[in-house]
Amino acid sequence: MFILFLWMVTCHAQDIEGYWQLNSPLFANFQAGYDFYENNRFEYRPGIYNGLCRIFAISGKYEIKGDSIYFTVLYMSECEGGTIKRRSTTTNKSSEMELYWISSEESDYRPTPSTSNYWELTNYKTQRKTLENPETWSASFRYYKDKSGQEIIEIDKDKFYYIPGPEEFGEQEE
Repeated sequence: MFILFLWMVTCHAQDIEGYWQLNSPLFANFQAGYDFYENNRFEYRPGIYNGLCRIFAISGKYEIKGDSIYFTVLYMSECEGGTIKRRSTTTNKSSEMELYWISSEESDYRPTPSTSNYWELTNYKTQRKTLENPETWSASFRYYKDKSGQEIIEIDKDKFYYIPGPEEFGEQEE
């Protein structure tokens, strides 16, 4: 009984606040991942390597009950409009990560490293839409630490690794 109580205390929603990245404990910001916030809010972003993807994120509320997590999706952030572009095959592949950060002041153009064989969507506007009929989905949930102490959550057996935020790295020396 004590072990069950200890496990329930460990898995309260506030204990998973922060960013959890799919498949890797190394922060790359290009993998899929969940941001869990105060008041049981969440945002899920798919990996951005698909340059033709129109959905940037889904968000809403979550609740953990036992070995399940329940997601109520309330919003969807997606790109609207835009044009299809084929990048040159002479693009320096080693600089694709740098290309992501280039932006034009005249448009919302952001080239994205892509698994789409150099196809990408450009000149789009990002819009957050409220879903008219939000639904709730359940998934299996598990929280644990591996041998090295790395925090991991499993959602439907996919591993998401906790990525510390800047506030957890301590003060920076100048």
